[in-house]
Parts: sequence; C-alpha cells; structure tokens
Amino acid sequence: MFEEHLIKQDIPKFQTMELWSLEAIKQVVASGLGFAALPLVTVESEIENGTLKLLEHTESFKPIYSYMMVRSKNWHSPAVDKFMEIVLELSKDKIEV
Repeated sequence: MFEEHLIKQDIPKFQTMELWSLEAIKQVVASGLGFAALPLVTVESEIENGTLKLLEHTESFKPIYSYMMVRSKNWHSPAVDKFMEIVLELSKDKIEV
C-alpha cells in the first residue's frame, strides 16, 4: 500500500519493514523510526496519552480485509467468545457474510 504510493510519487528508493505484532509496530513508530497505517481501535490509548499522533493525508488507499474464522458447534473459551463479541461489535456495519 505505501510502496505503491511512493512509486506513484516517483520516490524510487525507500526502505520498508514488516512486523507481525501490533505492539512492535507501535513501538517502532513511537521511537521515530517510521509510520504505519493501523486500525484506530488499536492506537486510541497511545493517541490519548500523546505517544502516537494521527497524520492527515489525502491519498486513498485500497481497503484491507480481515477474516475471522472459528469452528462452528464447538466449545470456545470465554476469551475467544469475548474476542468474537468485540470484533463483531466493532465491525457490525462492515461485515460481509
């Protein structure tokens, strides 16, 4: 997503970093080593306490889709049930079935 934007802007040399943990991404950005596009819900507390800030932009990025899959008709731990409840609540107007 960012790479495509930089290429469109004729910025041929840039470095990217892939991290698989939201906490790692937030720490890298908070340390001043770059920027990231993250769901607002994952950075709200950092924005409130001033660790991170929102940047305005005019670029229109392609949507990023996520999928949640669980076994049907099986017992789920209370933590999994709560996670599913939170995800469904936060995305109730955006779910495609």
